[in-house]
Amino acid sequence: MVQLETLIVRSCNMLTEIIGGVQEDGSTDEIVFSKMKTLELEGLQNLTSFCLGSYTFNFPSLERVDVFRCPKLRTFTVRQLSSPKIHGVFTGFRSNPTFHWEGDLNATIEQIYMKYDGFKGIDDVQLSSFPMLKEKWHGQFPFENLEYLERLVLDECAFFSNAISSNLLMHLYFLNELAVERCDLVEELFELEGLNADEGDVGLLKSLGELRLIDLPTLVHVWNKDPQGIMSFENLTLLQVENCSSLTNIFTLSMASGLVNLQHLEVKRCNLVDHVIIKEAEEEIGKDNTIFPSMQSIILECLPSLSSFYSASGVLKLPSLKGIEIVGCPNMELLASKLCKEMDLSMIAEGNEERIHEGDFNISIGGKVIVPSLEELGVEY
Repeated sequence: MVQLETLIVRSCNMLTEIIGGVQEDGSTDEIVFSKMKTLELEGLQNLTSFCLGSYTFNFPSLERVDVFRCPKLRTFTVRQLSSPKIHGVFTGFRSNPTFHWEGDLNATIEQIYMKYDGFKGIDDVQLSSFPMLKEKWHGQFPFENLEYLERLVLDECAFFSNAISSNLLMHLYFLNELAVERCDLVEELFELEGLNADEGDVGLLKSLGELRLIDLPTLVHVWNKDPQGIMSFENLTLLQVENCSSLTNIFTLSMASGLVNLQHLEVKRCNLVDHVIIKEAEEEIGKDNTIFPSMQSIILECLPSLSSFYSASGVLKLPSLKGIEIVGCPNMELLASKLCKEMDLSMIAEGNEERIHEGDFNISIGGKVIVPSLEELGVEY
């Protein structure tokens, strides 16, 4: 490529090198890009080097190098490198880049890596893919570099007692999807130490739309009560909880009341959960007895201790509910909801003997589940 002047590589997630190949005999060849003036590398999450092979490189005309959102890029080349015209690398945010120079290109790239500048502007992180990030997750990491995250997967974190620290929490302005999976020691999701609503720490995680909690054997709280109003889940639409064997409930009434946009709830294989919602002292439901006004579907599966959806007496309305699936919940006696007559509801209660499909009916708290007869519903075994 003797005429190549500009090389731009963007958004190739599996790419680990720009130039691949290793000299099997151990010899060293020189590669010369005699006319290349501009090199841009952007959005390459797995890029570790321009070349890991045993080549020397000569860039006699190279004047500009841009490196954006390449968090694993640790070195430019392994062997000798000549680039006499370049005196800096642009990194950080494309709209407002920062300039780095440590005397040569390899040293500069290494310094950018050590400062975690490659995470600036990144919108998707799976923690198990970034060992260097995992090591600093509860330490001295510049969490402001993650402020544009939209999706975060915390997985295979063997030594975390909480998933997200207060230092990170205050920077997740745009986070839409959060998953915490296969973390054996996580006891609670959010650590709120140092945050204070009176000092402006309010409405955190207000953009969160989907939350998935899977294979967390020591998790004891999906979230704690938040009397200071620091966190907001008003835009949460999906909550999935699976195989969390230390949980005894999913929500307190006050937390459930704030989930005004929650549409889909799944709770599966949580052996100790006896109620989905518990009512603590002095908590009161709204005037019209409505909770989860946007809820469309509920799946409760393999919950051997579950006795009711809602622990308190009284009537609970789920006005938007269209479907309920209850499977493998042998102790379930109360659904704890009052359903509007105009609703088109489908319910499967396998293992509890009742099978209900497309019926307009009410189910009360404070007694057995009240359902129409099978003849009234037209259900045949």
